[in-house]
Amino acid sequence: MLRSLSLIRGALRTSVLIKPSGSFHSVALQSFRLSSPGLFPVSRSFHGQRPVQWQNDINVDRSLLYIDREIRRTGRINQGEIEEILGDIREIKEATVSQSLMLLRCCGELVPGESPENRTKLVHEVWQTIESLNVPVDISHYNALLKVYLENEHNFNPADFLQELSNRLIEPNRVTYQRLIANFCQQGNIDGATTILEHMKEKELSINEHVFNALVLGHAQANDMESAEGMLSVMSQAGLEPND
Repeated sequence: MLRSLSLIRGALRTSVLIKPSGSFHSVALQSFRLSSPGLFPVSRSFHGQRPVQWQNDINVDRSLLYIDREIRRTGRINQGEIEEILGDIREIKEATVSQSLMLLRCCGELVPGESPENRTKLVHEVWQTIESLNVPVDISHYNALLKVYLENEHNFNPADFLQELSNRLIEPNRVTYQRLIANFCQQGNIDGATTILEHMKEKELSINEHVFNALVLGHAQANDMESAEGMLSVMSQAGLEPND
């Protein structure tokens, strides 16, 4: 209790609290749209006939835009839609950075009709496809994978995750550490979460209510209600309210 609370209090004194902004689809599709201007241009050099590769690329973009509309309209999609797009990408042997990012983000709670195990299997298939096509990945892709792991309550080794980032010379950011803390707390592993907090403190990274909420949950999972209440008290002092 004392270790995690003291770290949080120290972070409050030395960093700026930030609040989360943007929904899933607004953030995911903003990147997708910016990198795909004019999805359906008319080619004049082929007298109205597009190359097959171009047609397939456009079909992937259209499918992703359809999924975006479904998310906005119903808040959910089905796994078959993701698998179909994945099949198209495998067929044309090409995917953009933003297409890959959106597919990863679609493998969690947005597919409520599937079990967490099936959704995790799906995200691994997406990841393997991305790697086989040598799509450049950055910390955004790894953060998306982390978010899906959390939504599916998938058990993984955060140390191995960080080691892979290091091997690829990819620097973790605040969101990475935040989601690693949440993973440890899902398991009631407060020592692991506190270790990540120490990394954040060393890097002078800001914290937000997601970190607090995860720590409250983690202490509760560890049956340490005194520490959970202590974290709530710190949240109150910071002017934050717990959420679900």
